Amino acid sequence: MRLQWTTIANQDLVRLHAFLHQVNSRAAIQIVQQLVAAAEQLLIYPQLGERLIEFSPRNVRRLIVGDYEMRYELTDTAIFILGILHSSVYTFSNYRRVGRVSESVTRQIVLSVSGYG
Repeated sequence: MRLQWTTIANQDLVRLHAFLHQVNSRAAIQIVQQLVAAAEQLLIYPQLGERLIEFSPRNVRRLIVGDYEMRYELTDTAIFILGILHSSVYTFSNYRRVGRVSESVTRQIVLSVSGYG
């Protein structure tokens, strides 16, 4: 099984880091690291999150990580991280994604919070 972050999920992670970094750079790194670690934990326990029956027959689940909700889809061969939102945002439909983030910026932030950048 492999873990795959969608473009939207990558953008969510980058935006979250950028937003939190303005307030507290250390907290920004810590929260992003927790989210990345939680996603990697799904490789060991793929059914860890609560299944969202409204998406049946797709196996879409949500995992609560601190104040954030991570949505992912479980297939036979992969786990797709679909998106991340703060728990104060009541539904994903209320969540607006604005702008685009380049793949290189995403990679740079993910590497830096992982300790490789």
